This record gives sequence, structure tokens and C-alpha cells, in this order.
Amino acid sequence: MPNILTHPKRVASALDQIDDLPDEADVLALLNDHHRRPALPPEVYVRLLRRCRVAPNRRVEHATLKALIAFVVRWVGWQYRGLSHHDREEMAQGLLLVINREVAKQTGIDWWEITFRTNMERAAADLYPTLYDLRPDAEKVAIDDHTDAINDEASVARETVDSVLIDGRIAKILTPDEMAVFYLLFMSEIPIRSDKAPRDLVRMLGKPEGTLREMKTAIKTKLEAALTKEEL
Repeated sequence: MPNILTHPKRVASALDQIDDLPDEADVLALLNDHHRRPALPPEVYVRLLRRCRVAPNRRVEHATLKALIAFVVRWVGWQYRGLSHHDREEMAQGLLLVINREVAKQTGIDWWEITFRTNMERAAADLYPTLYDLRPDAEKVAIDDHTDAINDEASVARETVDSVLIDGRIAKILTPDEMAVFYLLFMSEIPIRSDKAPRDLVRMLGKPEGTLREMKTAIKTKLEAALTKEEL
């Protein structure tokens, strides 16, 4: 009989605390308090996202995703503080992509709900050489020969990023899948497809070039539409 995975005590306790809250507003308030002490274990975020896959709840899903993003960004900022700001952003988005894929694989408990930090550290160690150990002229080749990574669409994203990211409103605009690729498509200098660059998004994300360009257009349309409204 295979071993049945169960949540560690601290994770189970936090989930029980959430389940005991009287209404959804209290759950959202707890999730939105990113600096609370003691902090919610990150394993809780994975369980909540999977719950939302079984019983959809966009408000809880968005708040959970926002909290998870904040956790990963803080962790990368501390663990990889020797990297440039740009490289830390790439590491954070790469990790979020991995986590998003793992969350989507199943709804049952796995090791991401038991030893989240260990899994994240391993994923970061795997990502590091693919993101940063480039040949000396690799970045120049990617930037000089593939300017589609810095185009009009990227300019739109950069102009709107302050208004939609600072308070987490982007999580109300984009789906979790779109959130996972937003930074890579708009805010990084990694080309969508390149035969000369050591990395491109087609290889990193495992998606066809046409699919990625369609996702980029769809995200751009959503952002522009949302920013025309007085309230998001």
C-alpha cells in the first residue's frame, strides 16, 4: 500500500484556521496581510490554489496567487540578493512558472504541500544555470538580433506596470496561467523565439511560438481594457 502524504502539523493548523474563519472576507483579509506574523506557510497557498481548481473561487484564488507571488519575490530577493534587480525578477518569474505547473498537475497532496521551501530551493538551483550562466556575448546577441522582446507591446506593459502591479491589481485582471508568463513575455529581454540566443521562451515554456504570441496579444488587450476603467 503506497504511503499517503499528509500535511505537516503547522500547515494543517493554518488550514484549520482558515476553515474556521466565519466568512470569505476574513479569508481574503488573512491572505492579503502578507506581512503578518506568524506568516502563513507557503504550502497553504498551494493547497488553496488546488482547492480553487476543484471548487472555483476567483477572489480567493487571486488573493492566494498574490500572496504566493509576494512570498516568492521576497525569498528570491533575500536568497539571491547578490544578483542584479533584473536577474532577481527573472529568477522569481521562473520559479513562479515552475510552481504554477506543479500546482496544476494534480489536486491531491504532494511534496509542494509538505516541503515547499526545499522544492523551491531545488527548482531555483536548476533554474540558475539556465537563466544566468550564459556565454559572454549571449545577452548582446539576444538583444541586438531579436528586438521583438522590446517592442510596442513591452512599452505598454512597462508604462502600466506601476498602476497594476504595486497593489496587486494585476491578479484581478489576468488568469493564473497568464500571470505565470506575464513577466517573461513583457518585462524580460528574453526573445520569444531565437536560433542564436542561448535561451528563448519557446524552449523555456514548452509552448509553440504562435501560442505565446497569441497569449501576449490577449494579455495586452486585457491590460489596456482594464486601465480604461476607473476601478479594477
